[in-house]
Amino acid sequence: MNNTNINFIDTTKLLNLKELELTDNPISDINFIANLLNLEILNLKNCKLLTNISPLKNFQHLKSINISSTGVTDIWTLSLLKKLNSLSIQDTQVVDLHPLQFLFQLLELNISHSVLDLTPLQNLVNLDSLCVQFNKIQDFSPITHHKNYKFNNDDDEDQKYYLSNQTFPTPSEVRFYNKILFVHKSQNRFRTNKNNIQKFSKSFAETKQTVTMSLNNVLCSLNKQTELLMQFISISSAYID
Repeated sequence: MNNTNINFIDTTKLLNLKELELTDNPISDINFIANLLNLEILNLKNCKLLTNISPLKNFQHLKSINISSTGVTDIWTLSLLKKLNSLSIQDTQVVDLHPLQFLFQLLELNISHSVLDLTPLQNLVNLDSLCVQFNKIQDFSPITHHKNYKFNNDDDEDQKYYLSNQTFPTPSEVRFYNKILFVHKSQNRFRTNKNNIQKFSKSFAETKQTVTMSLNNVLCSLNKQTELLMQFISISSAYID
């Protein structure tokens, strides 16, 4: 029921419903779905009038929720949903991720256009897809120590970190940035798009043979040593200082 201009549904005969899509509707109150306790997938994307998700507190079977592009600012209700494995709060006013810190079954998380602090994610070691585009995050260290991340293994293809349109203040720890902006070892590539890059180091050049930096502001020089170490550099549509 997407983009149907509805704001209420009679759910009394839908108690066994497992999936519900209500995207692009003028919904401001979701109390009318409070009895759908068997829901596993709920999509409320672009319900811009929605600000309160507390009616979801008893939805213990929910595995996937999309509240992106809504008016939601408080996600403490989500801390009660222990089976949640996919969540999108993209393009909301949510800034505090602490309600997510004990959702250990989270596998996919989209927090683009919203948060500034990744600290609450440091124990979510099962995350294998994290999208944090268009944020002003200064510290990525909380997500670099996850023991289950195998960024340098060839079987990493399904693990994704999306970090375009970021500003990296001092990316001197190359190991850290190789983990975050990567394809995988078998391709031996570093790829970053639409970012502000202020520093490269020798060790960075030694670890990556192919570098793609489209639409970036590269605020540093690539010296001759770096150029020789890399076999291929693509810096299309970039500003290089």
